[in-house]
Amino acid sequence: MTKILEASCENQVVTVDDLPVDDTPILSEGVAASEGFTFLDGNKRVYIPKTSPDLKTTLTQLVDALDNISSALSALDSAGFLIAATAGVPSPPVASGDISALNDAKTALNNLKDNLR
Repeated sequence: MTKILEASCENQVVTVDDLPVDDTPILSEGVAASEGFTFLDGNKRVYIPKTSPDLKTTLTQLVDALDNISSALSALDSAGFLIAATAGVPSPPVASGDISALNDAKTALNNLKDNLR
């Protein structure tokens, strides 16, 4: 009968209730500390990390990058640039629709992150 236990992994050592579970294969690409589950079936065992914390971190970084891009575009768009053909009159903002789309994407990613369990 298979048992599923909450576990953690740090420095390639899997622990359950602070006790090491020796020779446990770790199904993960990363080497960072993680929380997850250890599946035990007789002499067989495997550790599988929870992926939602990693995904939340990735989404947070992506939202931060979109926020920086949106802010930079807003600053450039509101500053305008001089149009030689109109005797140096500043250009009107032209990227507001694109900036709005970036902000919509940022909101959607934040909602996705908040809904992860």
